Amino acid sequence: MRRQIQKWVFLSLASLVGGGCAESPDAASTVETESAVAIERSQPEKSSTPFLKRMPASTYGNAIRDLFEGMLSHDDLLELGPLPLAIELNNFDNNAAVDVASPTLVEAYHNRAVLISEFLIAELEDHFGCGDEVGEALQTCMEKEFEAFATRAWRRPLEQEERALIAAMNRDWVQEFGRNEGDALTLQFILQSPHFFYYPEFGNPEVESPEGYTVLTPHELASRMAALLWDSIPDAALMAAAESGGLDTSEGIAEEARRMLSDWRGQQGVQNFYRQLLEFDAIGGNSVDFSVYFPEIAAEDASDYLHQVIQPAMRSEAELFVNREIFHGSGTLGGLLSSNRSYLNEPLADLYETEPAEDAPGFIWMGQGEAAFFLGPLRETELDPAKRAGFLTLSGFLNSHAKPAQPSPVERGVYILDRFLCNKPSPPPDQVPDLDEASAAAEVQTNRDKYAKHTSDPLCAGCHVAIDGIGFTFENYDSMGAWREMDNGFPVDATGELVGTDLDGPLSDAVELAHTLAGSRTVHDCHVTNWTRYALGRSTDGMDRVNLDALKEGFWQSNGDIRSLLVNLVTNPLFRTTRSVQ
Repeated sequence: MRRQIQKWVFLSLASLVGGGCAESPDAASTVETESAVAIERSQPEKSSTPFLKRMPASTYGNAIRDLFEGMLSHDDLLELGPLPLAIELNNFDNNAAVDVASPTLVEAYHNRAVLISEFLIAELEDHFGCGDEVGEALQTCMEKEFEAFATRAWRRPLEQEERALIAAMNRDWVQEFGRNEGDALTLQFILQSPHFFYYPEFGNPEVESPEGYTVLTPHELASRMAALLWDSIPDAALMAAAESGGLDTSEGIAEEARRMLSDWRGQQGVQNFYRQLLEFDAIGGNSVDFSVYFPEIAAEDASDYLHQVIQPAMRSEAELFVNREIFHGSGTLGGLLSSNRSYLNEPLADLYETEPAEDAPGFIWMGQGEAAFFLGPLRETELDPAKRAGFLTLSGFLNSHAKPAQPSPVERGVYILDRFLCNKPSPPPDQVPDLDEASAAAEVQTNRDKYAKHTSDPLCAGCHVAIDGIGFTFENYDSMGAWREMDNGFPVDATGELVGTDLDGPLSDAVELAHTLAGSRTVHDCHVTNWTRYALGRSTDGMDRVNLDALKEGFWQSNGDIRSLLVNLVTNPLFRTTRSVQ
């Protein structure tokens, strides 16, 4: 009977999830609020953004962790397993335009709710503080605790009808199936509600706003802030600020944002943005030609070394570099692109041909869980500034954007055009074949010679002048990210150029490229666009222009201060409103 009830809960809520992604109709211009950003009075335009945004997998996992803090163990959380992969749009996995709940995803939510209830079924009364009660007092206590739990999970006060429904369902299920089973089913109901893993944003119609827009309620705004800054759900302090009016003014919102960024979860939230923008997940997926890079050891041993030792260290290096630079270093985009500081264990130090000082600070970076202890401490190290500058010269980026035997100027160039210049090239025409690395090597002297065919072919030159002009500057780095000055017995030519930016011109190498990008207004504006798309869970468009321009100007005037950008973003009308459904 228990499984029948679970099936009923699952099917009834699945119908709600499936119906939650209808496209919204017309939407209009930006909203005028207390934050004093100019308003563009434009005509309504069509918007394809679904009305409901859904929690990405990372936010869902963190929300479960925070909801059940002290109840679920680390092993319990691991046993829940990953959610199905999401479709990415504009580099992020939270864009509502493509974030439709599949039957597989709905089933995954159901299975996790069941598993969590099974972990807690014998101890839920104690976890909820009702363990000493009996009879009707126990029932009343559990009803109140379920109401409090749903309030936190759904990130808002419950309506009277919702409180009555939860209480009635719990009482009926306890009477029919017993205390433990009834409580488990109630917990499953709360965790499978669309109000948990969606973001219903109806706004407050009583607050004056321009046509086509609605100002978010304080609790809806708190939910957005937690998703952006913590990649999780609001804590008690943020919920209290929403209740008390603390989020009604820009000053109050900014104060809460600064508090949240100073919390350890602020580092978690920022890291999730850069995990996606900088493609941390791609680090470790590439293989290399073992006859070129590890000829002295057997292929099986070389594979183990690459995938179990050096690439995990590369990812930890990249993640730790971003975290330390933002929260303990310059805190700027320019620092991410130009700092020559890095974090190395012994295998990485060998790759960089350097050695950290014995007294250098060491870090156990837990971004990769328990595997971090196997990697050993990553020691802070100053790299040669003539060879290394910022994230784009770290081994993880260079290795994950390379071919097995030789680096890939195309992959590296496309990445920078897309992620830092917001100018992603179109895919190549179908009639243009890929360059064959093996066969081309016999016809040319260097890797650069091979790729020079792109700009000599009229079919390719239109895009590859910009792509290869950037990509060639990385020719000093092989497929492992190690420095090289010779390629196939010939001197490396790492010169290139920037085309179509505010700082166009020739470049001597990747270090000069990195410093040029660090000083580029185009790059800073692109970074604001990426943060805004991520924060809103949708693509930006012409109706966002005035408010987006204000954010860009503020970021540029702050010398690219990332935490200041986030404070400005959450106080901006774009973040504090939702486009109305007509």
